[in-house]
Amino acid sequence: MTDATLLFLPGHMCDARAWAPVASMLAADGHAIAHARLDRDDSIDAMAARVLADHPGRLVPIGFSMGAIAALALHRAAADRIDGLCLVGINAGPDLPERSAMRREQQQAVRDGALTRIARDGLVPHYFARGTANADALGDLCVEMAEVVGADAFVRQSEALRLRPDGRPGLAAIACPALVIGAEEDRLCPPDWHRQTAAAIPNAELHIIADAGHMALIERSDIMAGLIRDWLDTHRLGNNRDA
Repeated sequence: MTDATLLFLPGHMCDARAWAPVASMLAADGHAIAHARLDRDDSIDAMAARVLADHPGRLVPIGFSMGAIAALALHRAAADRIDGLCLVGINAGPDLPERSAMRREQQQAVRDGALTRIARDGLVPHYFARGTANADALGDLCVEMAEVVGADAFVRQSEALRLRPDGRPGLAAIACPALVIGAEEDRLCPPDWHRQTAAAIPNAELHIIADAGHMALIERSDIMAGLIRDWLDTHRLGNNRDA
C-alpha cells in the first residue's frame, strides 16, 4: 500500500459526522484517516490551500459534494501529493444560474437568523431517496451539523460554491486512480453528471448506488464503504498494512 492518509472532505454545512460511518469502517481496516475542515474560507481554492497546509504528506482525498469540488482543487494545486481521488455526489462544473440566485437569497436569510429554517426546509428536502426509512433522523442530523458549522460558515461556503471555477477542463489531466460515486435518486447531482465526470477522467471507476439520494454516504454508508474499500485495495491506496 502507499503511505497515504485517507482525507475525508465534507459537503456544504456538514462536519465530520457526515463521513463518520464510512470513515470508521475504513479505519477498522487499518487505514490512517483524517477529516478536513472546509468552514473557514470563502473560495474553493482557499479551502484547498488551507487543507493542504493542515494535512501534510501524501493524501487520498475522499470528497462529498462541495468536498468533492474541493478535492479537485487539491489535485490542481498539488497533484504530486495526491495518490488517488474519490468523488462522491459531485457537480464538476460551475454553479448553475438558478442555484446561484437561490444561494444569494439563502445567504441573506441566514444573515437574518434563519439558518435552521434554511437547513431544514431549503437543504434537507433534496437530500434523500424517496422511501428512505430513517430519513427523519438523518434529516435531523443534517440540521444539527448545519447549526454546529454555523451561519458565518454558511455564507462563506455558499459564496464559494456560487463563484467556484469550472473543474471540468482539468479532469483529463487526472492521472492518479479515481473513483466516482453517484446515487440513483440524487436530485441535486444526478447520475448523468457522474457518468460525464467519470468519462472525462482517464481510467476512472464509476458506481451509481441504487435507492439512495444525495446523502448516500449516510443513507447507504455500508455500500459506500464497500465501494471505497474495494477501490483502495485494487489500487493499493492508503496505508493498510494488512492489505
